[in-house]
Amino acid sequence: MTLDEKQFDRGIVWFRRDLRLEDNPALDAAVAQCKEVLAVFIWSPEEEAPWSPGAASRSWLHYSLTALQSELEANAVTFCVLRGTTEQTLLKLAASIDARAIFWNRLYDPQLIERDSELKRSLTSNNISAYSFNGSLLIEPWELRNASGNPYQVFTPFWKALRRELNLVKPLSRPKIQGISTAPQSDSLESLNLLPQIPWDREFYEHWTPGEAAAKSRLKRFIAKSLAGYKDQRDFPSIREGVSSLSPHLHFGEVSPRFVYQQIESAVDSSRPAASHSQAEAFLRQLGWREFAQHLLFHFPHTTTEPLRPEYK
Repeated sequence: MTLDEKQFDRGIVWFRRDLRLEDNPALDAAVAQCKEVLAVFIWSPEEEAPWSPGAASRSWLHYSLTALQSELEANAVTFCVLRGTTEQTLLKLAASIDARAIFWNRLYDPQLIERDSELKRSLTSNNISAYSFNGSLLIEPWELRNASGNPYQVFTPFWKALRRELNLVKPLSRPKIQGISTAPQSDSLESLNLLPQIPWDREFYEHWTPGEAAAKSRLKRFIAKSLAGYKDQRDFPSIREGVSSLSPHLHFGEVSPRFVYQQIESAVDSSRPAASHSQAEAFLRQLGWREFAQHLLFHFPHTTTEPLRPEYK
C-alpha cells in the first residue's frame, strides 16, 4: 500500500502494556492505515484503581519506557509521554495533530474494560476512529466456551480446548514507521516520578533488564540453557536458571505470548526426543495458566475480591 492509498493522514498508537515494536498488532495496523504515526504513552494510574501500579511496577515501567523511547527515536519516531486523564488527553492530542484514528491493544482488567469502552464511545462521537486489538493473549477470553456454552472454570479442560482451538499466525515483524513531521509537546519520563526517591531498586537491576531487547535475550537464553530441564528444575528456587524469568517482560508486553509460544515450539521440533517435548509442554502450560487467569477475570470480575464459587465465601 502506498502513502496515497492509506486511509488516514495521521494516527496515534497508544502504548500501554505492550511496550514493544515487534508483534504489536496495534502498531502494525496504525502503520498500515496511516501516512504518519505518533506513539504515545499516558500515565494515568488513578484510572487503574484500586489496583494502581506499585513501586516495583513503576520502577520497571520507567526503564521499559526508556528502552521503548530509545528504539522509537532510533527510527526517527517521536514518543510522546503525557500525564493526565486518558480520554481528555487523547482527545486534546488528536486535535493538536489532526489525527483521525487511534490504535491500541486491549487490556482485560475489569475497571480498564469499562474505561476503554467509554473511551471508544467518546472518540467515535468526536469523529475519531478507534481500533483495538489482541496484543497480550494467545486467545481472546470470549473465544473459548465449554460444551454447555459457558466460560471454563477448571484449568485442564480449558487448556485442552485452547490447544485444540489455537491457530497462531506468524508473529508480526517490526514495521517501518513513518513518524509525524511536527511533534507535539511531550512530558519527560522523569517528570512522571516513576522511580523511588530512595533508590532501593538499584540492586534489582543487577539481575533484571527491562525492555524488548532484554526480553528476547532472556527468552533465547532460557531456550538454550534451561528449557531441557524446566519440568524438573522449576520448583527449586535455588536453581536460578531453572525458570524463564519472563513474567515481568510478559506483563509489560515487552514480548508477546504468541512470540514466546512459537519460539518454544520451534525449539522443540520433531527431531528432538520425547523428553524435550515433555519439558516444553510443561512450560507452555504456564502460559496456559496465564491465559486461564485472564479468562476467569474477564468472565467473573468479582474474583478480584471474592472466591469464584459463592460457597467458599
